[in-house]
Amino acid sequence: MELSRYLARYSLNLQYEDLPEEVVSFTKLCILDYFGSAIAGSDKKPVQIISNLVKDMGGFEQAKLFTGGKSSVLNAALVNGSASHMMELDDIHKGSIIHAATVVIPAALAIAEWRQLSGKELITAVVVGYEVCFRIGEAVSPSHYYYWHNTATCGTFGAAAATGKLLGLTEDQAVDALGNAGSQAAGLWEFIVDGP
Repeated sequence: MELSRYLARYSLNLQYEDLPEEVVSFTKLCILDYFGSAIAGSDKKPVQIISNLVKDMGGFEQAKLFTGGKSSVLNAALVNGSASHMMELDDIHKGSIIHAATVVIPAALAIAEWRQLSGKELITAVVVGYEVCFRIGEAVSPSHYYYWHNTATCGTFGAAAATGKLLGLTEDQAVDALGNAGSQAAGLWEFIVDGP
């Protein structure tokens, strides 16, 4: 079985009832930590620029922005993810070198709000997203990290897995979503060498 199908099947089949209590408790802390980081970063100039662009571009009011107001699910994930990563205080998984919350939670939270899903569904999706991006990150690290930002490249797979779970994708659709995530993943470290 191809790896993407295995990850898709795992993501879609995991249920809240399968999660040990310590995993549920830890996931709740991760979500709270994400909120703290997003609130702290929401008033910073780069995030305000992104938020203003999103507001100028418009979009259906599907999910809340940490900068105020509502926008589309896609725009909310962008603004809220930017806010949470702005302060560089968001969570880190050392084995995969990924700040998972900043990519997984804003995408999952926007979908959950839009679809009016339960807290249990959100928690399960966050677990799925973290697990997928951590596994991929551990498989490519540390050499990948020399040139690529794992949060951007590997985290994209976690966001796709979490949102696919919340959207109720079929297995084939989830495989396609992971494939699209791989095609769209980006994040060179070259700016560190060349400067801003």
